[in-house]
Amino acid sequence: MLPAGPCVGGGVSGLLADALPWAGDSRLAATAKAVTITRVQVQAKTAPAGCTTNAIVRLTDGTTPVNVTVSAAANDSGAISQNYAAGASLIVSVQTAAAGCTTSPADANVVTVQYRMQ
Repeated sequence: MLPAGPCVGGGVSGLLADALPWAGDSRLAATAKAVTITRVQVQAKTAPAGCTTNAIVRLTDGTTPVNVTVSAAANDSGAISQNYAAGASLIVSVQTAAAGCTTSPADANVVTVQYRMQ
């Protein structure tokens, strides 16, 4: 669960182990209070190379997604402002699998999700 205290910012992280030429998901957290996601970062232990289609990692409550394309070892959404309601169940998934790679991305430390309480 994301912390419920009066914090003005924070971060959580999760892991998508193995290669990313597959699509799947992993529950990250349930929000105790409404939050604003301010950045999503994905670190791949094995960086992709030569992909015709890059993997896309998604953070979502099932309705409103934040997508990060995995095209290097370090990948970043940049500064964003995505609101999620209190009680939202956030899921991290490989939305689009990597394809046609000479080296497939693998062992993604998904995500550092930076947020602030609303």
